[in-house]
This record gives sequence, structure tokens and C-alpha cells, in this order.
Amino acid sequence: MAELSEQIRDWVAAPRFWHLATVNQDGSPQVSPMWIDVEGDHIVFNTAVGRVKEENL
Repeated sequence: MAELSEQIRDWVAAPRFWHLATVNQDGSPQVSPMWIDVEGDHIVFNTAVGRVKEENL
């Protein structure tokens, strides 16, 4: 796995909304605005069990 550069870490840590887009079973898009963060060399986000994005992923 590639390491995250300082530029990417700073960009992810900045206070902004990100959007995760997935595809529903019927082919329609599902987009969730969310916060993301960095843990070690991973970009992370959270969701609740049973949410549409969790099911789609």
C-alpha cells in the first residue's frame, strides 16, 4: 500500500465535506456527504450498520 503524502494528509484533515457515491440495487446513485479522517496510512469514514451506503459497499 502506498503511504499518504503530507499534502494528502493536510487535504483530508482540512474542515470540508466529502461525498461517497455508491450504486443502489436498481442502478440509481446514492450519495452521502460525510467527514473523513486519516488513521495511520488509511483514509477512514464511519457509518451506522444498516445504512444504505453500508449495504451498498
